[in-house]
Amino acid sequence: MLFRPVGISALIGSSSLAQADQVPSEIRLFAATVLRFGNGARKRFGREPSRLRLRSGYTQQSLGAKIGVSKTHVSNLERGERAIAHEDLLAADEALDAQGRLIDLWDELTGSGRMAWLVEISRMIRESVAIYDFQSLVFPSYLQIEDYARALIRYGAPWLSADQMEEKVAARMDQARAVIDAGTPRVFCVVDETVLWRRYESVDITRAQLAHVVSLVEQGRVSMQIIPAQSKRHPGNSGAFTVLTGPQSPDVVFAESVHEGQTITAHDDVAGYRMLYGSLQAEAAPTGETLRMLRDEMRKLENDHE
Repeated sequence: MLFRPVGISALIGSSSLAQADQVPSEIRLFAATVLRFGNGARKRFGREPSRLRLRSGYTQQSLGAKIGVSKTHVSNLERGERAIAHEDLLAADEALDAQGRLIDLWDELTGSGRMAWLVEISRMIRESVAIYDFQSLVFPSYLQIEDYARALIRYGAPWLSADQMEEKVAARMDQARAVIDAGTPRVFCVVDETVLWRRYESVDITRAQLAHVVSLVEQGRVSMQIIPAQSKRHPGNSGAFTVLTGPQSPDVVFAESVHEGQTITAHDDVAGYRMLYGSLQAEAAPTGETLRMLRDEMRKLENDHE
């Protein structure tokens, strides 16, 4: 399992049912989410237990017997004709050996508002076999040098105090060292060419950041490709994202904003992001050309400095 809700209010807002203290929390949670779980979301959810059931060799009748419901009940769930009860969700996840996938998908589709906390994301990255990252504004956090990270945090979160900023910088550097110093995960990164042109804080800091990336690519620790800014078929217009591939668990997509992160675990959605990443790689320059672009930008910075 990945992320659990941080509280019932995050899932069901100001519903009067949720505020009824005499009602057990599990019932309040289920009742409120059923009210919000529309037909489209039910159909999206239903495709996943159907896929897992077929993979496991169950018929609808045998799965129903396993979790204590009728064949018709299973059929209705898979077709999105009805929402799933909390106890049935837990039973189906166990019976289909989904390892929390169904529970995570339910949380995602019913608007759980799960926060992708830095510590959990850092753990997931460290335990991954491979990272597939696309960035359009900055280099990924685990490839950043300290001064570059400090500049991004200073200007990207101006409400932070000096102490808070330094805490975030230190946490980011710890994450970067944990990833880069280890042999795994493999890191595949596609960045927009405009990332090279951004002068965060100073020319010297930008040049040092580019030199750090060049070194990692030359060592083979990171596979990087740059999409030319003039590309007429640039597929990266939906924002930055990261696909994490675990040793045994299904792939997870992480999309980050300044305040929080979103995890995406639904099979079809993750497959879509993998296809999008493939499109980004196809449009990007190969590694040799990418290194040339990085070195050319470093030379421009040297001339600017002079």
